[in-house]
Amino acid sequence: MTKRTFLAACLALAGCVGPREAELDREMDALIEQDKARSRLEQLQRIQDKWRADYDRCTALLTGLRIGTATLKDAFALPCREDKINTTEVVGRTEDQLVYSGLGYLYFTNGVLTGRQIVSYEPLP
Repeated sequence: MTKRTFLAACLALAGCVGPREAELDREMDALIEQDKARSRLEQLQRIQDKWRADYDRCTALLTGLRIGTATLKDAFALPCREDKINTTEVVGRTEDQLVYSGLGYLYFTNGVLTGRQIVSYEPLP
């Protein structure tokens, strides 16, 4: 049964007809739209909460790698996946930059972690 059929049946039983039916129909439409908006907002909040938890977890893992001792193999073992690897080869060394979009960068020289840059997402006042 559609909303309009249900509404018409209720109105017929209650003896309501005419302009009141259109007003009730608009009120019901408004309530349905409010419910849809609330559902969308709740879904967006769940997505944001999950993204924030993933961001916090990956940030902790990336900052947990020790500069000077961690290797590319250690970085590749993390559940956080790099989006891009930039490699520069010069005489006597290879430099790799692992790009984690939205998180930061890890820098390696000859496979050893030599630096990192982590993006901070602190709320603005």
